Amino acid sequence: MDTQNASYQAGQVKGQTQEKASNMADKASNAALSTKESCQEAGQQVKAKAQGACDAVKNAVGGNNETNIIGVHHARPPQINICAFLTFE
Repeated sequence: MDTQNASYQAGQVKGQTQEKASNMADKASNAALSTKESCQEAGQQVKAKAQGACDAVKNAVGGNNETNIIGVHHARPPQINICAFLTFE
């Protein structure tokens, strides 16, 4: 009987250990997913702000077909690619 009891207890401990390991793996996976989503959101915000800054610079130097900050109207704006170094996908 002692051998059966020890075997039963060992099985119980093994099952509990597997359950705890599975729970820990789930928590780690959830934390990684949350971190990934947070980084993606932050990246989108940075991207939007950079695009806004780029547009503001283009507008200021006459990169559109409107009057720039100097008051000079460009019928045909100069070909300026201020944000060529940035990629917006």
